[in-house]
Amino acid sequence: MKSFWFCMLGPCLAISSAAAFAQDDAVWIERHLRNGGGTAIGPPPQGRVPDPIAVANLDRYVGQDVRLTLSSGRVRDGRLQRVEGDEVFLRSRMGGGYANVSFSRSQVVRAELE
Repeated sequence: MKSFWFCMLGPCLAISSAAAFAQDDAVWIERHLRNGGGTAIGPPPQGRVPDPIAVANLDRYVGQDVRLTLSSGRVRDGRLQRVEGDEVFLRSRMGGGYANVSFSRSQVVRAELE
């Protein structure tokens, strides 16, 4: 008879303790977010808004971090390496490293200083 009650009460005890842990987690998460804690997924952190710069003046920003929007709609972030005539050279973070990319200045429809 003792084993009968244990079999009946065991799952109930497990459910109630799991519910208590879930409630503790919910309280911790609420406190964490209320105190300015961030989330791993969500909007990017609030930072400074990039400053627009004239595409014609890109050569003035060599060595600085820029965001370039291309005519294809693609956005490229990186450090402006150099500008030679109509060619723009950018060092971008890709995967676990960096890539040096280049494209025609005429492809750049918007430029921002980050």
